[in-house]
Amino acid sequence: MRKPLVNDEKLQLPSDANVDRTREAVETGDLPYVLTLDEAVSLCRNWGDSGGFLHLLFGGKGLGLVEMKADGLPVPPGFVLTRQYWQDSSAQGNLPADKADRVKAEFEKGADWLETTIGRQLGNPDNPLILAVRSSPIRSMPGAMLTVTNVGINDKTIKALMNKIGKKPALQAYYHLINDISEGQGITSDERISETKAGLPLEAMSETQLMSLVDEAKRVYHDKFGVAFPQDVNMQLNMAIGLVLTSYDSKNAQDFRSKNNLPDSEGTACIIAEIIFGNVVGGGSGVIISRDPETFSDEPVITYRSAAQGKSVVGDNTNTTVTLANFPDDIKDQIENVLSHFKNKSPHGVFDLEFSVDIARRVWGCYRKDWRRFQIWPG
Repeated sequence: MRKPLVNDEKLQLPSDANVDRTREAVETGDLPYVLTLDEAVSLCRNWGDSGGFLHLLFGGKGLGLVEMKADGLPVPPGFVLTRQYWQDSSAQGNLPADKADRVKAEFEKGADWLETTIGRQLGNPDNPLILAVRSSPIRSMPGAMLTVTNVGINDKTIKALMNKIGKKPALQAYYHLINDISEGQGITSDERISETKAGLPLEAMSETQLMSLVDEAKRVYHDKFGVAFPQDVNMQLNMAIGLVLTSYDSKNAQDFRSKNNLPDSEGTACIIAEIIFGNVVGGGSGVIISRDPETFSDEPVITYRSAAQGKSVVGDNTNTTVTLANFPDDIKDQIENVLSHFKNKSPHGVFDLEFSVDIARRVWGCYRKDWRRFQIWPG
């Protein structure tokens, strides 16, 4: 029998003692700054989560991924830059040279593991690895921090991506990458080229229109900064991680914390994982709440958008609410398996899950929130 990762009765925010425990473990080298999801699962089993230690290390989103992977649910392969990195780099301005070298070595090891695990390489024009970079603060801050999707697409790798998922989905993804990095670097919504300005949603655009949209987004970037949008995929990744981490101190995030009486000092972990392309024929993305939070019934609440990537769905009020009966049998069976797992794990709790369905009709869990952990639901 698997050792449970979290005591079902004692989900809690991290204790002061575990703040010190985490810092000391990283300082002494007992814990790395960077862990692959496989390493994180092993850590969970060895250390447990008394006092919210793992929550402190991985943040809420990161811990949800680790727990799902440990429970055998499909999650995108990836690795985590722990919250302790944010803490140390923020406190010290720049990390001392020895720590910076250590982070670089651990990061390269994690990236090598990811490329080997997936069998694709960042920047490989024939078989490119495409990534998502997400924040993972201790407490959920919906919509307040930056996510950078589709890292690794450039004018060369997009050709292989077109062959894999289709020309229109690949161009949509390239547009999202340029837009995400432009947003993170301070190009305002008025300056950026949006679907609204284009007059059509991405899904309705032709290949020619999408190519023009990508070119126009590149032009806006060049006009703003005087340089072309980065074609070096390693530069893209470094930029994405930096932008996601610094978005913790963005005005949106500060306003959110102020409004919700949250501290500014907790920081965020950062998740680097393979992107799941839901914006393909037969694919899609959505959010599942495991039970109705208004009626308390056991029926899940599901919003879903066909042929869309996850970022297009989360927080979008135009998505369609569906039931399990709306899904083809093979996809429905996978969703039911996930829901059954959640109910077995916590019969009276509530979870929500962001998920995507890929071109092979596999359902992937991209983010799971336990409402008790975020003090939304008593459980």
